[in-house]
Amino acid sequence: MNRLDRSNKVESISGKVTCGNHVQPFVDTDIDVHSVDEEEEDVQAPEKKDSGDDLDSTLHGIKYVFNKKYNVIRRLSWVCVMLASYSALFWTGNTLRMKYTAYMTKEVSLTKRTSSIAFPAVTICNSNLIKASRINNPISKAIVQVLVDGSPEREWDTFEFNAIDHALETQLDEVFWVHAQQASDMILECAWKKGSKACGAANFTTKITSAGVCYTFNDGEFEGDDDVEGDTGLELLVHRRGDVPLVSDIGVAIMPGVRTLIAIKKHTLNMPNPYDTNCRNASLEYYPFYSEGACLTECETKQLAEACGCRFPYMPGCDLEFHCQRACYTEHFQMTMSYLKAPGKDDSQRLQNQFNWTGDDVTRNIAEVEIYFADMNEHHTESVAAYSFADLWGDLGGLIGVHMGASLLTFFEVVDYTFVHKILQIRFLWRKIKSFCSRDKKRPALDQ
Repeated sequence: MNRLDRSNKVESISGKVTCGNHVQPFVDTDIDVHSVDEEEEDVQAPEKKDSGDDLDSTLHGIKYVFNKKYNVIRRLSWVCVMLASYSALFWTGNTLRMKYTAYMTKEVSLTKRTSSIAFPAVTICNSNLIKASRINNPISKAIVQVLVDGSPEREWDTFEFNAIDHALETQLDEVFWVHAQQASDMILECAWKKGSKACGAANFTTKITSAGVCYTFNDGEFEGDDDVEGDTGLELLVHRRGDVPLVSDIGVAIMPGVRTLIAIKKHTLNMPNPYDTNCRNASLEYYPFYSEGACLTECETKQLAEACGCRFPYMPGCDLEFHCQRACYTEHFQMTMSYLKAPGKDDSQRLQNQFNWTGDDVTRNIAEVEIYFADMNEHHTESVAAYSFADLWGDLGGLIGVHMGASLLTFFEVVDYTFVHKILQIRFLWRKIKSFCSRDKKRPALDQ
């Protein structure tokens, strides 16, 4: 068979074709060569840039490494420079990562002037747990002795022992109520809002707390803490509404015969997780909001209930390893105290006539307390990230710019070159294979 000229159109051609054992001549047969190879001509290979001659990127130094028009020494020098720069980048970047994951904090203080501040709760406890005049029978005396001094060794008759045992098991809270100092005995006069509104014992909430039965003004429901003291006078604590009054820990003592002036300032503290303050803001089972004191009291209650099936009256109802972190939000009232001799001559005479007391009785039994805001400023202290994610992002961007000369768009250039260019090559190969397969199917049949 003669060789065919593969032009677009061959007008006529002569030759012979062998079909089996026969030789079949063909003369003046028109063949449309273009129809055979039309798909092959449509497939165009993408421009090759693998040599690096046309490589252009905003990533500094990359073109000197891959462009073959530069000599080997120059290209190797750029490789060494880029490796050193990238090593410094990764080392510094890792340092920044460790700095960020340390979650260090710094405190930001803000003093805010307000037109009004909600008055806090005030808890007053008598330093004497039990009022002596209320111990009116041997059973009461024995019960009080057990509560205050423990269980001394003594002879008990069966009736007395059973009565005391029953009272301590089933009516311990009632024992406190019956024998404690009453609000009406402690609070003789009360006024608030600059004396414009009168208040009295009925305005105080009665609860069992650290120093026995205490009375709280302007508060929600709360439960108390531990410990019992037995001094003369009062214990006072200004605290957040609804919080556990840790009177024996941070309360102040109020002496009789003295007028105590207490100027308070409100401080708030906010320490968000997960920074090194390791604060907690979880919900509790028995309290409306989380505080460290409430968490400890609740944990002690559960532990005591599991150990012996009982609890103290001041407990609200963990194991011994308490997991009570500081609260993420706390309110603290700073108290500045000053003292005056009280009561005055006129008030002393009035009280002597009212209660048939002597002057010494008034001095020993009367204490005046005045609580007021020192100023109308709220002092906020907030723990914020010393090194935030925005700081990390900005520093990493600066490092990448210094060591690589790159930006965020440079990475899109890499994506564009790597994926888009390779996809075009794959598409070209696929069309080439498809054209090759379809060429055999479209080849015209030859006349025999």
